Amino acid sequence: MSGLDFALSSIVALLLVSGATALPVAAKAYIANRQEMTEQADLIVLGQIDKVRACNETGRPFNYSEEAQARVIKTIKGSCPPEIKILGGENFICARFHIESGKAILFLKKTEGGYRGANWHLSAMPVIRVKDEEMVRMANNAYDRSSDKTLKLNEAMIIIKEDLEKASLLEQSPPYIKTLLSAPAMYSSATGESGSMSKEYEAYKKLIEEKSKDSVGTTRYLNLLLACGTAPAKLYAVSALSRSEPTKAKDLLKEWRNSKETVQYLSGCKGTSESLGTIAEAFLAKGRYLDFELGQK
Repeated sequence: MSGLDFALSSIVALLLVSGATALPVAAKAYIANRQEMTEQADLIVLGQIDKVRACNETGRPFNYSEEAQARVIKTIKGSCPPEIKILGGENFICARFHIESGKAILFLKKTEGGYRGANWHLSAMPVIRVKDEEMVRMANNAYDRSSDKTLKLNEAMIIIKEDLEKASLLEQSPPYIKTLLSAPAMYSSATGESGSMSKEYEAYKKLIEEKSKDSVGTTRYLNLLLACGTAPAKLYAVSALSRSEPTKAKDLLKEWRNSKETVQYLSGCKGTSESLGTIAEAFLAKGRYLDFELGQK
C-alpha cells in the first residue's frame, strides 16, 4: 500500500470510529514524491481543462466542491475515454486538489463518479508557454521545492515514462535488490555486539556475486539502485560497480562530492553519521571510508 493510500485509509478509519461526517482537523496529508506519485496514479494524462465548476459531490473518503471535464490529449498511463470527469476541492483542511483550467499533465486516482487527484496540490503539472515553447514545472521532492525543474513538455513526459519503467523494474526486482533500495544505513560486514551480518550487507554480497556474472539484468538493477535508491543503496551500488567498472564508479563518486545527504554508517558496535559527499571524497582519496573498502566483498 502506498503512503497516500495508507493515509487515506487511516482517515477513513478515524471517521468510522468517531462517527464524524467531517474530516478530523488532526489528520495529516501524506504528500508523495514524483516517483511515488507516478507509481500510485491509476491514470496519467496530458489533458485540457476548459472550465471548472462548483459542485457538492459526496464521496469516500472526501466530499468534493469542484468538478471539471478534461479532454484527454495523450494518455501516459492507464486507459480512459476521450473526456473524463475530475473532482477536486476536497473537504480536508490539510491539503486538497484545486482544479485549474488549462493544459496540464494530470496524475489521477479512480473514484466514485470520476477521478480525483493522486497527490493533492501536486496532482497537476500545468503547462505554460514560454515564447514559442510549452514548458512544465516539475516537482521531484514534495518537501523540498528548491529541486523543482522547469522542463520542455516533451522532456517532462519522457521523465514520467522513465519513472514508470523504473517502477516496473522495481516490481520485478529480486528481494536482495529491494532490500538494498530501501537501506536505512550503510553497514560493514559485521555489526552489533554479536558481530552478525546485516540483511543489507548480505544483499550487497549477493549484488557482487550477480554482478560478477556480468548479467544484463544486474546492470539494470545497479542503474535502478543508483537512480532510485537511498544514499546507502547508492554507496553499496558504486562499491559493487567499482570491481568491474572502476572509471564509471569514480565518475559517480565525483558527482556526489558536494552532496549533503546524510548517511549513517554502522560497524561493530560503533556508528557515525556523515554526508554522502564526505564518504565519496574518502572513497576517491583513499579507496575506503573507515573500515569499508571500496569494492570489498
